[in-house]
Amino acid sequence: MSHTTNATLATKLVSFDVFDTLLTRRVTSPHSVFYFCAISAIEEGLIHCSAETYVKLRREAETVTRTGQPDWQTDDRRIFDFLAKLLVTTPETGQRLRALEIEWERKMLVPIPGAAEMVDKERISGHKVAFVSDMYWSTDVIRTFLSDANFIREGDQLLVSAEHGASKDTGRLFHKLMELNPGVKAADIRHHGNDEYIDYKGALKAGLKGVLLPRANPTNYEVILEAHREETDGLAGLLAGTGRLLRLNYAHLSGHTAGMARIIGDVVAPTLVTYVLWILKEAKVRGLKQLCFVARDGYVPYLICNRLSKAMGFDIQAFYMYGSRQSWHTPGLHEFDEVSFSWILENFKGASVESIFKRVSMSWEEINEIAPEVRSLFSSPDQEVTADVQSKIRNLIETNTVLKEHILNIAREKRELLLAYLDQEGIDFNLKTGMVEIGWAGRTRISFERILGEEKSQNLHWFYFGLLPNIYLHDQHRISTFIHGLDLTYKSINGLPVIIESFCFAPHGSVLGFERQGNKIVALFNQVGEEELDKWGRNKYFVIMDRFCDLLPLDIMSSMKFYNLRNPAYNLLKVFVESPSRDDAEVWGSIPFIHDQFGKNSTILAPKTPVNARTVREALTFGKFILVGNAGVLGVWGAGAWAKRDWRVFPLYFFTFAGHMRVKGRSEFGRVFRETKTYVKRIFNLE
Repeated sequence: MSHTTNATLATKLVSFDVFDTLLTRRVTSPHSVFYFCAISAIEEGLIHCSAETYVKLRREAETVTRTGQPDWQTDDRRIFDFLAKLLVTTPETGQRLRALEIEWERKMLVPIPGAAEMVDKERISGHKVAFVSDMYWSTDVIRTFLSDANFIREGDQLLVSAEHGASKDTGRLFHKLMELNPGVKAADIRHHGNDEYIDYKGALKAGLKGVLLPRANPTNYEVILEAHREETDGLAGLLAGTGRLLRLNYAHLSGHTAGMARIIGDVVAPTLVTYVLWILKEAKVRGLKQLCFVARDGYVPYLICNRLSKAMGFDIQAFYMYGSRQSWHTPGLHEFDEVSFSWILENFKGASVESIFKRVSMSWEEINEIAPEVRSLFSSPDQEVTADVQSKIRNLIETNTVLKEHILNIAREKRELLLAYLDQEGIDFNLKTGMVEIGWAGRTRISFERILGEEKSQNLHWFYFGLLPNIYLHDQHRISTFIHGLDLTYKSINGLPVIIESFCFAPHGSVLGFERQGNKIVALFNQVGEEELDKWGRNKYFVIMDRFCDLLPLDIMSSMKFYNLRNPAYNLLKVFVESPSRDDAEVWGSIPFIHDQFGKNSTILAPKTPVNARTVREALTFGKFILVGNAGVLGVWGAGAWAKRDWRVFPLYFFTFAGHMRVKGRSEFGRVFRETKTYVKRIFNLE
């Protein structure tokens, strides 16, 4: 939302709000500055309460000292004198706390991208410049903040509410500005600020022109992150502030690029950074000597690990290791058991008879040669996979001895090649090693450990972002999950696996296997969907992620203790995955996605929801908008598809309501009855 009145040639004076208009903080809530001040105060032995308790007392001191003051204004002297009394400490300690807060403000404040150019443009146009702030700091302190960022010049004016007992929202501080400029009328002044009520409407009250600049105001995701300040020792606030800085750096670019930067800064990067920091902390506790980030989902976490590990005090070697379900499953095939058939026959969206056999490295031509009966079993190699097709393929493999031995021979050859690749990469599995994957079924772990052998497998500890409920969790003491799985109690987020996978790009396709080229063993990649990913902006994604890491205040982060990194990640993801905005869905929902590694085509995460037999059936079945368009399998972001809806999906509202009443009807009627009964009791005073 932006309100702007036309600036005329009569404008003589241009004023600017300071905080979140010209300067912003590395945290999105000013109260987080109090939190970091408290940490320093605890280290110095100045206070003996928790950091969060200090924040509450610091806020109370400000509120109490505002009471009864003109325009509800106070100053830093009153605040810290009263804070010292609340803390039952000396006035000298109160002054030291004041000094610490100023130090932390200076550490946290950074110029908003483009703000200096905006002010300079006004100067070049011949306008006089003033800075007007509703703030408890003195003029000298705020002048220091502005000077640090090289904003203020000789001849500029600075008005602070604390020294005038007047605020912007009443318009009285603007009247003070006019008193200091007697030759300038209200209509000759244009004020810029981020707050619609205080800056824009306050300026209008005083008769000034107003320009609203809300771009530095925190997004809903940044607010969610900031709420987890205490349990992350302040980290969540820093991640929220870094996300804001990132999106401000890209706000001037095209809608798609700016949207990518916003989502990466607010959701993707904080999620993956917390995941990597959790891994590093767990690895240190478990005494692991190396981490192997498995391609391709491990590429971005690997890059983040390289950027953070040493700076954060973690001494561990990291490898990026080519691997995938396809490149591990076949080499790990020693026999055809239930686990083997579970990945061979898994029915992804778009899977065909041909793609099923490709999973065991057999082309359609080879199958026809070794098992000619396939011609009578299946109508074509592109036949869609159904339960009947799965049963026929399983029976064919189990009854055709030649075919079975041929597949096992292929598996042996691929196993030898993969072991040679691991040796080539210098990964010593005799050391305690962390294996980093995204998840979600845990079957690749079984295949890899069958390749490596039981003795070396005992040195492995597996880190997953999440695991779905399954039967493949042997040796659970060697598994850790970040969000879903094992002993974690978070409620399921529908569509989360595919969204997390969409965060994890790599500069190559999924790994299909390995081959020997001269003296070197190289990985083979699937190219389906790669061109579409590049068009979407894969390379921009890497640049933006790298920029996020550049903006992280690692000097502050390095001394932090992280109590719970899961909660902020979970709550961010829940809102993004289940309640995306249209802009979220348009940008992120357009990512190409491959369901089956041997599929011939890619689809996008969130195509627009159509009205057809399938979506009507889903509406009646689930009674939830976000499940309409999920296609019944992972790979389509139902909530994103629904967010992109237009008027043509209006009939689905009726079918979804009917489905909701079918699923929740009894509880809904009960709720209405209880609320009506309570209302009647209150009306007739029966309680």
